[in-house]
Amino acid sequence: VKHVGSHPEIFIMMNGLSPKGMLLRSTTFDDRKARRQDVANTVFGFQPTMKRSQTFIGERKESAAVQFSDVLYRRYFGAEDEEKRFVPLHKGLRMPSMSFGSAQKKQEEAVIVVDTFSTGAMLCDLLYSKGFKVIRVLSGDLQDLLDMVPDGLDFSFEATFILNESIEPEVAISDIIQGVRALKFPVIAVLAGAETGVELADQLSDIIQGVRALKFPVIAVLAGAETGVELADQLSERMGVITNGTALSEARRNKFVMGETIRAAGVRAVKQLRATTWGEINDWISDWNPSPFKVIMKPMDSAGSDNVTLCLSITDVQNAFGNIMGKINGLGLVNKAVLVQEYLEGPEYVVDMVSRDGQHKVAALWAYDRRPANGAHFVCHGQRLLTADDENCTALIEYMKKVVTALGIRNGPTHGEVKWFKGEPVLVEVGARCHGAEGSWVEVANSVYGYNQAECAIDCYLDIDAFETMPLTPTQRYGFGRVLFLVVNNSGNLSSINAAYTEE
Repeated sequence: VKHVGSHPEIFIMMNGLSPKGMLLRSTTFDDRKARRQDVANTVFGFQPTMKRSQTFIGERKESAAVQFSDVLYRRYFGAEDEEKRFVPLHKGLRMPSMSFGSAQKKQEEAVIVVDTFSTGAMLCDLLYSKGFKVIRVLSGDLQDLLDMVPDGLDFSFEATFILNESIEPEVAISDIIQGVRALKFPVIAVLAGAETGVELADQLSDIIQGVRALKFPVIAVLAGAETGVELADQLSERMGVITNGTALSEARRNKFVMGETIRAAGVRAVKQLRATTWGEINDWISDWNPSPFKVIMKPMDSAGSDNVTLCLSITDVQNAFGNIMGKINGLGLVNKAVLVQEYLEGPEYVVDMVSRDGQHKVAALWAYDRRPANGAHFVCHGQRLLTADDENCTALIEYMKKVVTALGIRNGPTHGEVKWFKGEPVLVEVGARCHGAEGSWVEVANSVYGYNQAECAIDCYLDIDAFETMPLTPTQRYGFGRVLFLVVNNSGNLSSINAAYTEE
């Protein structure tokens, strides 16, 4: 424990005892507000009244002691004492969000969430509100990705373990095991909070032995974000909790393998090439000879619209190849290959689902509003919620059920992006995790449907009765809603925000 001013900071070292140049993350606690429920004392000596915040410290390239000024980011989570969570409806009405699960109760069981940013942080909040203990596992040095945490959340981690990729895997894993074995409650699940993740191969068995030595059961492993999908697959499979297994993990993360996997299952897939050299691309396009010339270039492993480029000439393709290869992408990974695809011209949709034992239920349907802006072709201006009876939705739902089945997804949430191209749906990509965007869509979904995918994802792992109660598709609406992304057309520095306009 190191005290910096009035802040006791807990450092969990993942690479031995050296104090210099090795810290990847720390967690800071402050006692300005009391938690909604007590947290048992741990071996680190946390006090029950301490309120959680986070401090993230980037990996040091040079050997140097960590200073308080090195802090890159801190966010405090606000607490609410309300027994129900209220969400705004149209015309100023307010209603409690619908829940298919049972009332909150104190649990002596733990859930592991792998990579706890974006909607992964909301999963932690929901688990904590239901009384589960939350253990955070980070799949590597996620850097600024961990900044993506929505405001207004209230939760605490019983422990945090970070895989240190800069040292020998067995050493890093040994450090994690020592920390896990010091805990005193059972882990019952492992969830992927995000989609990235790392492969731990056979060393995972040692981590799992450490988890099983805890004094409380782990009942689920959830991926909190895209980065955590592969690691969550491996942990959940080895621990014997609800899992999608590892046989098709690569197909759920690698866009090229994803497309070829669903094609092999007889599902319509995009025409594509995985390439690492310009010669491969040039020869493939010459043989294909697209007319009109519209070709998509994108990184192999990323998310969102990161470096997705519409090319209208072979020169555009060559420039896009040079811009993508070797670049660190939006998930913090180095682009080692590019994906070349046919351009799917048409409206784009999102099908968000949750699954349990192969039964797939649709939690939300969205229509994207993507338009050119500021020199980019696919800037998202917003997304609006649909119901199952809207145009094309029936076909989209049936198509995405075939896609997730082909990818071996039997349990947990999925976020699928689909184009309507020449009269049929064609997959853009699907992530084995919740809809991202830092959970900005949750309040809209609650207002329109009365429930949201994040809550349903918790239920599909931990409350089978609640999952059975969930509708197969969203057919009823309480209002109309959309998420609006403000696109700035002028460059400059933001000096202030008019709070009154924002609230309005």
